[in-house]
Amino acid sequence: MSWLLHRDLRDALRAIGRRPLAAATLVVTLALGLGATLALASLVDAVLLAPFPTPEPEGLLYAVSTRTDQGGHYGVAYHNYMGWRQADAFATMTAFKGRMATINEAGSGERLAVTAVAPSYFATLEVEPALGRRFTAEDLRARERLTILSHGLWQRRFGSANDVLGAQLDLDGELHTVIGVMPAGRETHFLGYRDLWTLLEVDEAEALRQPLRGFSVLGRLRDGVDEATADRQVQAIAARLAADSPTTNEGWTAEMHPVRWWILKDIERPLWVTFAVSLLVLLTACGTATNLMLAEVAARRRSAAVRRALGARTWWLARSFLVESLLLAVAGGALGLLLAHFALEVAAAVLADHLPRASDVGVDLRTLGAACVAVLVAALASGFAPALTLARTSVEALRGRGTEDRGGHRLRRLLVAAEAALAVVAVVGAALCLQTVNHLRHVHPGFEPQGLLTVRLELPEGDEASRQPMIEELLTRLEALPGVARAGASGFGLPLVDNDGTFELYVEDRDRAARPDVVVDARAVSAGFREAMAIPLVAGRFFAPGESWETANAVVINETMARRYWPHRDPIGRWVEWQSGDRGTVVGVVGDVRSTSLTRDLKPEAYIAMGQPKRSQALVIRSLGSDPLSLVDSVRATVAATIPGAALHGVATGEELVRDSYGDRRVWSWLLSGFAVLVVILGAVGLYGVVAHWVAGREREIGVRLALGALPAAVVRKVLAQGMSPVAAGVGLGLVAALVLVHHVESQLYGVAARDPITLIGAALAVAFTAVLICALPARRAARVDPAVAVRDER
Repeated sequence: MSWLLHRDLRDALRAIGRRPLAAATLVVTLALGLGATLALASLVDAVLLAPFPTPEPEGLLYAVSTRTDQGGHYGVAYHNYMGWRQADAFATMTAFKGRMATINEAGSGERLAVTAVAPSYFATLEVEPALGRRFTAEDLRARERLTILSHGLWQRRFGSANDVLGAQLDLDGELHTVIGVMPAGRETHFLGYRDLWTLLEVDEAEALRQPLRGFSVLGRLRDGVDEATADRQVQAIAARLAADSPTTNEGWTAEMHPVRWWILKDIERPLWVTFAVSLLVLLTACGTATNLMLAEVAARRRSAAVRRALGARTWWLARSFLVESLLLAVAGGALGLLLAHFALEVAAAVLADHLPRASDVGVDLRTLGAACVAVLVAALASGFAPALTLARTSVEALRGRGTEDRGGHRLRRLLVAAEAALAVVAVVGAALCLQTVNHLRHVHPGFEPQGLLTVRLELPEGDEASRQPMIEELLTRLEALPGVARAGASGFGLPLVDNDGTFELYVEDRDRAARPDVVVDARAVSAGFREAMAIPLVAGRFFAPGESWETANAVVINETMARRYWPHRDPIGRWVEWQSGDRGTVVGVVGDVRSTSLTRDLKPEAYIAMGQPKRSQALVIRSLGSDPLSLVDSVRATVAATIPGAALHGVATGEELVRDSYGDRRVWSWLLSGFAVLVVILGAVGLYGVVAHWVAGREREIGVRLALGALPAAVVRKVLAQGMSPVAAGVGLGLVAALVLVHHVESQLYGVAARDPITLIGAALAVAFTAVLICALPARRAARVDPAVAVRDER
């Protein structure tokens, strides 16, 4: 048996050595298919299938607030979290909120992802520090500034020193004492902000007076309690809170979801769709490899007939070819695994901001196991039919008969049709996503991105009353810089980037007893904010220099709010009232700004004049030139001279803000497009192999036709018809399949219908045109056949 295997391996290696170019083409074909699929399989495994790295993740539920009349998911108000903790379905419940902070050390200024957490956070996750201890309720009552480091930050900034406990860390001007270091791995950072953790300090009285729905809430179920029971209990508590405090809670309820849903809800479908397209790449690669193998079988039919005449059995003929297929598949798998490794390294860097747990993706034992299975499947898929065809060769091939294997020819045409169908499906999906990105590029955000510079400013710790004069002085100096047209500030973040939660207010001319209407993303801004952002003024005025909420109670609203609450009326002079009881007067109306997303419907927004600024500010600077980044150095110098100790970070142009707002869709679109291109290329290779083999097998026939007076154009048409007939059938089948499957990407589309006829027809024409170009190469060669040479060679 070992002798037979040794002989088969020797014969396979000799056969491969006799056709190195064809073998290399087949290996690269399989490598592209296997590499693409293995890379996406690793992503799917690490992100979607691998269990979450916390004990009993199925017992973790994520809570969200929702409107009873409008639906939607919102952050949780802190006083609602305090009420929900009463549900006995949970063993423990916690709240947390992420932010960015700066380490204020000489020569540092490093930005860190910080999670402010309730003391019960790590108990809810059931994770213990590797060094030190967790937060406790006593820590919160003592109002101590404490922090727990991630394992990576401990290694990076403290050199893995065991005496780190008790060290001081200056975060945004506040000293925090290190009390613990979390273990290495993913146990604590799969929820996002992961550099370090601090205690969440909330003024409960203020949170009840002016609810801010911006917190995340996790609960761990008690043993034996299911999700439905917990959901019912929390909703019952939410109804009781609405009855007790209608001003802040009427119209609001709660929903409990598995933590997996919250983390993966925005990327699960796109990732599965991309993985499905990578499978199309693998199927196309296997089809192309099969076509190349069938072409090789046709070239070996005479030698196989000789072996048959000498007594070779059917199984021996098939086995030798299967060994050759396996060797080529192993080579393709090894190269594909190498490609997958490099692709995953790139993906970990590119997708870090778009994919949870992207840093954990890589080639591991599971990937190697999947690679072995994929290689075996590819070897069988590409080699079984050709091996069977070769094994069925009869001795009639030696007499000049049976030179054309009609069964093999039909199989090759069927594979070409299937590859064309797969190409149409892949191109349709990629085209729809690319059109979505193109539409998003042309959505106007409501402000002028060109010429806009944005930076984040962290003020030093100090008297809150001194912040407003400092900000006003800084803006005055910034506007005096050469090349600066206008400068402004926002205390509640930037459009398309962040907001400070959901606010509710009453408006004049509506029933005062009714519950408040929702206002999303109210912003406290300076007088120069509107002009710096180039937001149009529709009516009234914007804030005057030196004006603040405390001095004027002025409010500026957007057009959507004016139309919704005062249709056919002038909103100027009307009042609005926050749930805290503070009342303001509408003094102006500005154009709509897409506050949170380019794809979401416009919502009411309100601006108030900045009073006592927060420590964290967003500066917006309108440049007179075309390159706002040229102002960065002068802005840094002005900030350092005006507010010593202030830190600048997060420099970005307005165009970058807009582009980053649809970054997820852009990444998925490029991935799908890359795989679609691979499907088309691999399908083209298979088509070329089929048509070229058909031409080679009929060279004598073509020569005779030309000798008898056939025109070269007729030969070209014959070859094109031979190649395009299965392609046409495949394109039609692909259009039908695309119509059935496009609903899987419908949720990711914007500005284009899932069954857009132009896209469908364009994809079909693109595949057909590519096929024509591919068929034209062997057709051109066929038209140049020398009749004398072709007939002489067959004598």
